[in-house]
Amino acid sequence: MRESGILMPVSSLPGPYGIGCFGKEAFKFVDFLAQAGQKIWQILPLSPTGYGDSPYQSCSAFAGNPYFIDLDALKEEGLLTAAQLKAEKWGTDPKEVDYGTLYVSRFKVLRTAYAAWRKQCTGLHGCSYYFPDDYYAFTLANEEWLDDYALYMALKVANGMKNWVEWDKPYRLRDKKALAAFAAEAAAQGKTLAYPVCGEAYSLTAAVPGPDGWEMGQYGIRTPILSRSEILLPEALDLVLVPCTAFDADCFRVGMGKGYYDRYLPRCKNAVKIGIAFEAQRVEHAAVDEHDQRLDAYVTERGIYKWK
Repeated sequence: MRESGILMPVSSLPGPYGIGCFGKEAFKFVDFLAQAGQKIWQILPLSPTGYGDSPYQSCSAFAGNPYFIDLDALKEEGLLTAAQLKAEKWGTDPKEVDYGTLYVSRFKVLRTAYAAWRKQCTGLHGCSYYFPDDYYAFTLANEEWLDDYALYMALKVANGMKNWVEWDKPYRLRDKKALAAFAAEAAAQGKTLAYPVCGEAYSLTAAVPGPDGWEMGQYGIRTPILSRSEILLPEALDLVLVPCTAFDADCFRVGMGKGYYDRYLPRCKNAVKIGIAFEAQRVEHAAVDEHDQRLDAYVTERGIYKWK
């Protein structure tokens, strides 16, 4: 059986933001195909363009091109405003794609939309940083490539978008320690790290030290100087990492017996509480009292224990 269709790259669809996308014009084109008796829409690769702005020179065979995200849909969801879109440059010729201009304007507004989305999600279901179920569904369905691609692109940006063969040797050869250190640093961007300081009456304080806000504390551990640090209220924390001497699979812990964390954790009403330990510290049943706090999960070198 013979069939016919039309070749129409998504980038060639009309639109007000410099390039075609999966917006209303895409739906209109599909309606046109149906009305014309066509059954096939042939497209070019949908992956991010690479060298020479070519869809055949992409950094990923799986990732989608961010240029094809419908900005009007983001506006309708309240993530962008008409003023924000009008303020950007999208090119001077509606018949041509100015990739140099898009590289600046598109990513700027997408980051703005992402920040607005995160703000919308803040506080939902009692979480300081909530991610919807479809977000997790996407990451799980694409975990075979997504983490590596995100890390690769973060490294590429950090290296001025140079070819990977020009990166420092540890990154070129995928040194595990170097990649883990870079991933941790990238993940911490935009986040505030606070450190615990033990005080009188077995109290804890979350301190964010300044450049000269450290001193050598007990056991040779660097400790923030409170007078040179920003102090965060427990309610302001969204994640608390908790040490222990022992823990069990029900996420109860045994500390040093002074009750620092057991007094502090109930005040961290908006935080996820995660214990950090070695597998050798796991016991069958931790000896706990009424005041001992159960954590949300424990992470060891062998896996994650979650309290359900």
